[in-house]
Amino acid sequence: MEINSGKKYLVIFFVVALLLLFFVNLYSYERLSGLEENRRQKYITEFQLQKNILEYRLEDMFASTYLERKLIEKYLINNEDTLINDEFDYIINEEQNKGITTIILNSGSESGNIVLPQNYAEQIDLENNQQFKKLIQLLPIRHLLIKDEEFVEWSVFYTENYFSTAPDIELEMIEDPILIFDSVKYSLEAINNENKDLYQDGWQTSVFKDQSGQQLLFSKNLPLKIDDQYIAILSSNISIDHLKKFINQSPEVEIYITNSYNDIVYADGRELDQVISVDDYFSENLIEKLKFDREIKFTDFEGENYLSSSLAVGDWNLIYHFKTPLVNLSRFYSELIFSNLMILAFIAVIFKLLRKNIKLEAEKRKILHQEANHDELTGLYNKKMFFKQAQIIFNNAARGNINFALVMIDLDDFKEVNDSYGHLAGDYVLQETARIIKENSRSTDLAARFGGEEFCLLLTGANKDNVFNKIEQIRKKISEKEFSYKNKNIKVTISAGATFKLQDSIKEMIAEADRLLYKSKENGKNQTTIN
Repeated sequence: MEINSGKKYLVIFFVVALLLLFFVNLYSYERLSGLEENRRQKYITEFQLQKNILEYRLEDMFASTYLERKLIEKYLINNEDTLINDEFDYIINEEQNKGITTIILNSGSESGNIVLPQNYAEQIDLENNQQFKKLIQLLPIRHLLIKDEEFVEWSVFYTENYFSTAPDIELEMIEDPILIFDSVKYSLEAINNENKDLYQDGWQTSVFKDQSGQQLLFSKNLPLKIDDQYIAILSSNISIDHLKKFINQSPEVEIYITNSYNDIVYADGRELDQVISVDDYFSENLIEKLKFDREIKFTDFEGENYLSSSLAVGDWNLIYHFKTPLVNLSRFYSELIFSNLMILAFIAVIFKLLRKNIKLEAEKRKILHQEANHDELTGLYNKKMFFKQAQIIFNNAARGNINFALVMIDLDDFKEVNDSYGHLAGDYVLQETARIIKENSRSTDLAARFGGEEFCLLLTGANKDNVFNKIEQIRKKISEKEFSYKNKNIKVTISAGATFKLQDSIKEMIAEADRLLYKSKENGKNQTTIN
């Protein structure tokens, strides 16, 4: 008896000792983890400060480009101002070997120049052309704007018919200037065909070498437009060396800046004399893990630590690579609590298996419930589930506890969508229509797809005015939306019928709403009929 009691106390002591050891280790682990987390937060704060500085200075870097565009728009494109002075001298040079005509001020080419293809120059009267006189007079103004600006090396104003540089660049370095006009024409066609508003932010180019091959640049491009049609591009060329002024170097981290073209724009203060790809510094697996977005992300990759984030200005990313790892919690964890691991392993495995089994069962029930009660394509209730839920509301309404409206909705001429764009496009239109209906319904309402292009909506606590307004809101959103599918814009409309009158059954109310729906169809479609 005493032996058994001693064994019991030994077991209790052994268990208490193990528990005490476990909690002491756990306390030490959490304390060290807290210290490491504080260190991490310190660098995250420094990273955020560096990110803010870069974003602020990048806005400065692009400011003169926006100002120059505004000047060109006001003076040249919108014709808000007349010539500053009719009496000024300029020189027209024809370069037969390159097939171009150049125009510079008589005072010299330092301010810049204008380059035209000879065949275009021959078609217009350069001596009396007011637009070109304005363009020439803009050269010294643009030159002064860039000269006073800290970052821009030179800018080029491109159109299909000419380009104008400020200040001057050596045309001898350009092998075939005529190719530039073809490139500009192609670029303008591309951005006009793109369903994206590029006017506000424009775009940046990849890193490239200047004409002398001595420095690396990138361009900030801003388009100019008339009546929503892009007709020109202003391109400011900026040296990446300027970035060094904005970086706070640290002995503990390497700092990198990349762009959306996978170029290294800044590499921890190193002198870059050629375009370098991100792949030359970082592995593909690491870049995939960093996943640049606006949030700051901490990444532990192969025992090395990184902070990363995209910048709000320009398509650039900031990366911190720590020269010594901040944390190696996996190794510390294994060393610190290895003595407890065997005790916890069995419980952990059983717990994990049970949790996994419960999770799988819950997911299976959820999938079965979803498939049984929802339309596979749109995610709305199917007809069976709708009748089940609607019957409950109908019974409450019959007892006078609630009032509701029942609405039938049908896409007009939907067969033409399938015939013209294909059934996949038709499915996309149905999905988007269902989304709009769902987004404009309350949690107490019921929305279902009855089949084909027909939907049913039950609105609780409704009166005639707010039901009509709600259906009209849905109808207008659908009729005004361009359903974009594989670069094709599809327009559709809906017709709807709604009834408040309580019938003997929910099916009879649906039949009444259906009758009103087809009355909308007969009256011209794209409308709502309500009793």
